[in-house]
Amino acid sequence: MSRAFGDFCLKDYGLISVQNVYYPKLTDQHEFVVLATYGVWDVLKNDEVVKIVGSMNNRSMAARSVVDHAVKA
Repeated sequence: MSRAFGDFCLKDYGLISVQNVYYPKLTDQHEFVVLATYGVWDVLKNDEVVKIVGSMNNRSMAARSVVDHAVKA
């Protein structure tokens, strides 16, 4: 929905309709994948998120912790 808004009236406020798409090659070396919005990536760096998620044993707690860190940032 935000992409549709970005096409129209909110373009002047920084909301864009052009998405960033990445196609990384996943291997057995990868332990997890983090899917998050700009609300996370705008305030946390990749290595910060990896450290947060990697330190948790529970996926739900890891997700909650990432959100908590993003809100605090």
